[in-house]
Formats: sequence, C-alpha cells, structure tokens
Amino acid sequence: MIKKILLGLGGTPYTSVAIQRAVELAKRFETEITGVPIVDVKGLTKEMVAQRVRVTKEKIEEAISEFESVCAAAGIKY
Repeated sequence: MIKKILLGLGGTPYTSVAIQRAVELAKRFETEITGVPIVDVKGLTKEMVAQRVRVTKEKIEEAISEFESVCAAAGIKY
C-alpha cells in the first residue's frame, strides 16, 4: 500500500505523464501527492546555475500549475 507520493516537477517533456501517473496512483491508494520542483545544478558554476534557473523557471512554474490543477480536478490531496 502506498501512503504518500513524492513527485519531482522538472518541467521536462515527461512532467505531464509523471503527474498523470501520480494522480492515478493517488486515486487507487487514496493517498496524497507532494510535488517538488527540481533543477539539476550539480557541477555548475554560480553563473551557470543562475542561467539554468532563469531558463527553467517558466517551465517549472507551468509544471506546478499543471500539478495543482490536475490534482484539484481529480480531488487528490496535494
């Protein structure tokens, strides 16, 4: 039995599928989902990190918005 689901929200092309699968599992096991924004900055300089964050900020904000609306529409606690 699944008690909680932790979902990485990276804003990649796979994010929507990951959200849908997490919602399906949450419905099946009557559990909640915690969405966590993810940006991989390992091995990057400070300047590179700042650029990466600027570039991905919009995608991650879209992923969070999609996550919240899909969970709300499905009646899933998040």
